[in-house]
Amino acid sequence: MNERIKELIEECTSHIENMDGDWDEYFAKETFAELIIKECIYLVEKNKPDEIQRKEFPTDFIEGWENNSEVVIEDLMLHFGVNE
Repeated sequence: MNERIKELIEECTSHIENMDGDWDEYFAKETFAELIIKECIYLVEKNKPDEIQRKEFPTDFIEGWENNSEVVIEDLMLHFGVNE
């Protein structure tokens, strides 16, 4: 399993002491799903063209990429109901 997924699982897992003095494990499924989607959005944002690429590619290519990446981010957020 991917190391980042393991980290997200750990982040969404808590241990709660019950009345018997034992520990119950609680996994926040909705939080985990939201974090996965936020990771996807982060990757789209991270891969937007940087200043060097802006000089190497035609302006219309860069603008098209940026517009498309914004659409992908918005679609992900709307489809999964995730807020930034």
